[in-house]
Amino acid sequence: MRQIESGLYQRLLLSDGKANKEKVLQLAKEGHIIEKPKDIIKEPYVFEFLGIKEEKPLLEKDLEYKLKDIFISFLIEKINK
Repeated sequence: MRQIESGLYQRLLLSDGKANKEKVLQLAKEGHIIEKPKDIIKEPYVFEFLGIKEEKPLLEKDLEYKLKDIFISFLIEKINK
């Protein structure tokens, strides 16, 4: 359900590189595979709630600003309740 809601299929179509598409499809089918002990603590980050377009490259500072905005909005909402 998450893959449908996050537009996995559309993102795969927009994605460049066959290797990337194959890797994403493998993850979608099999999930996170633990091969080494450090794989247990690795977590993928999903930021689709930020509404960032995939067509343009994302700078780290832009990601930081978006996350701060969401976090501040969340805190203000919680304080006002």
